[in-house]
Amino acid sequence: MYSQLLTVEQAQEKLLSQLTPNAPLDYCSLPVASWRVLSEDIVSTIESPPCDLSMMDGYALALTTDPDNQQFKVTQRIVAGSGNSQPLQAGESARIFTGAMLPAGATTVVMQEYTRLESDQLTVLSPIKDKHHIRFQGEEIKIDQTILKAGMRLTPASIGLCASIGMAQLPVYQTLTVALLVTGSELIEPGQALTAGKIYNANMYLLESLLRAHGFNVVNMGAVADTLADTVARLKDASAFDAIITTGGVSVGEEDHVRAAVEQLGQIDSWRVRMKPGKPFAFGRVGTTPFFGLPGNPVAAFTTFHLFVLAALRRLQGLPDMEIMAEPVTADFSFTAGERREYLRARLMTQLGQRVAQIYPNQGSAVLASTVWAEGFIQVQEGTSIKPGDRVAFIPFSQFRQ
Repeated sequence: MYSQLLTVEQAQEKLLSQLTPNAPLDYCSLPVASWRVLSEDIVSTIESPPCDLSMMDGYALALTTDPDNQQFKVTQRIVAGSGNSQPLQAGESARIFTGAMLPAGATTVVMQEYTRLESDQLTVLSPIKDKHHIRFQGEEIKIDQTILKAGMRLTPASIGLCASIGMAQLPVYQTLTVALLVTGSELIEPGQALTAGKIYNANMYLLESLLRAHGFNVVNMGAVADTLADTVARLKDASAFDAIITTGGVSVGEEDHVRAAVEQLGQIDSWRVRMKPGKPFAFGRVGTTPFFGLPGNPVAAFTTFHLFVLAALRRLQGLPDMEIMAEPVTADFSFTAGERREYLRARLMTQLGQRVAQIYPNQGSAVLASTVWAEGFIQVQEGTSIKPGDRVAFIPFSQFRQ
């Protein structure tokens, strides 16, 4: 039975092989650039700094040929933003402030704390170091230097870097908009009274929050009743967006209509993956819009989103592929995996200087509390028994926030 299942790696490779970036190009201004994805390399057209600048409040010096000379005549005062300084001759100095342009002839700056001024005569009270306290022209960025690469998300620091070279508009991809719908006649919205046979719609808000946290726009299409007609109609509406995610309805039960609806509107490939939780997973297209069908149990949806859907959406958005690296830690639990690879919800603690992993006591695929308690997944290969003290592979949730 299980020989027909795909490994996690096979499913990941199969999924990504069918996707290429499809986000349209755009430009955005600096104030709204946070978390957008660059569509082109950013190449500087200027040097930074554009001239030699003082790093301190103090005095710019034009040194003499006498290495022991500590006396300088103050000839001018230069503030930040001033561009009309006069060249210094040997033995002259200029009162200068942080960020001000060095005058020609100056080769070092001495801090004001280490000087004494009498009339226009400056005495330096400490040993003079040449080329000190200066930001030299072009020391950070050269003309034609690539400062940011296409495919990276813009952070506050990178936006500030773009501002420092004078860019007001940045080339980006339009942010993907994902249509999200969940299936199940049993679902009601939080805030409504819970009646017999009903459960609250947790999946919608779990996935919407995950998508927004990773920088995607979301259109909440709501819950879909378990009928083929309703599912077809809602999926047809969802196909107007960049991608579609559903939860539930991709199995083969009589009330699972998502598969048939997608087949009617496009094409679907349902996979059974050798993993737990999250064995059923579907990928296809509604018209030309990529479709991802996740399991209905919340933890299974959470796990398959991280292992499959996030990488796929990043590919569509033009982001680089993630490099998910498990770190070896010591188990503080006993567990035996069955015929599928297990992704256990776990967190770390320190015992006697070692990183030790604990697992949530209830690993059921509907136990959403386990994902709140946990800091990551412990990956246990099929058929493997773990006992306390064994080394295990831990994947922090932070690995997915690239």
